Amino acid sequence: MLEFAAGSPVPDQGPSPATGRPALAVSVSGDRALPVVVVVGEVDIATVGRLRAELGRVLAQGARSIVLDVGSMTFCDASGLGTLAGTAGHLQGRSGRLVLREPGVFLRRLLDIIGPNPGLEFEVTSTGDAR
Repeated sequence: MLEFAAGSPVPDQGPSPATGRPALAVSVSGDRALPVVVVVGEVDIATVGRLRAELGRVLAQGARSIVLDVGSMTFCDASGLGTLAGTAGHLQGRSGRLVLREPGVFLRRLLDIIGPNPGLEFEVTSTGDAR
């Protein structure tokens, strides 16, 4: 079972060991009714803790649904996919949903591979995204 840390922020862990590129930035905006979590960079085993911590804080504040803006997510490994699936399941238990805003082609393909998740929705407003 996926557990979410609801404590202090996870410190930056430097560049991703897989690519050497900047790791991950996560910010939260919106309100408690519909928070928007923006993910910029790579979500991998070295950075997923930051994403889990932020999602955990939002969940602890009672969010029933979350918009996860992944338009600037450049990479997502199995740990990131597990976090998305776990968050969607958690929200579904609250009769809510996780909305992925602007998922790139790479992320949509990965999610197609793992199969449908009733608590997960896509919100795509742009076209021609080759990521």
